[in-house]
Amino acid sequence: MSRSEERGGSRRRRAKPAKKRSFWKELPILLVIALVLTILIQTFLAKVFMIPSGSMEATLHGCPGCTGDR
Repeated sequence: MSRSEERGGSRRRRAKPAKKRSFWKELPILLVIALVLTILIQTFLAKVFMIPSGSMEATLHGCPGCTGDR
């Protein structure tokens, strides 16, 4: 037995081709992952709030005393 055979250099296993999943089998998995990520992001990172008030409207559209503030 030569040194290259002892190291396994000459006997390499061939990689099996990856199985391709059907689109319809992969779709529910992707939807579940997207739903879980959405819930985690909204819970721990950022939440969208809607404040039904006109209190900031003058600031957003500009007011007479504003000097280019945003």
